[in-house]
Amino acid sequence: ILGLGITKLSGGPGDVEVSDFYFTPQTKLNRTTYMIEDGETVELNLTFDAKNKDKIDKDKISYSLDDNKVCNYQKQTYNKCILVGVGEGTTTLRIYYDDKEIQAINIGVGDVDSND
Repeated sequence: ILGLGITKLSGGPGDVEVSDFYFTPQTKLNRTTYMIEDGETVELNLTFDAKNKDKIDKDKISYSLDDNKVCNYQKQTYNKCILVGVGEGTTTLRIYYDDKEIQAINIGVGDVDSND
């Protein structure tokens, strides 16, 4: 029975992870927070990786934002979303594969580093 379970698991993509990401235009990194301006629109591009890259189900990739009063996002494709700064503060964009969080990206809007 254990052998069957292992065989079944190895048929999937393996652990899916975000191996790389970048913003266009490039954003300023303040410690662990990527900074954008209020009203600014940036594009986030992600690279996903797994043991079996060909088996990554693109429909299982999703996004969420902790605070949409700071910024909004719009998913363009499975590996690209648009972020728009809408109010000063910080939030976290979370990326999920099959409802499991695989990456968290801190986003700051405005002059939120003035109290550091």
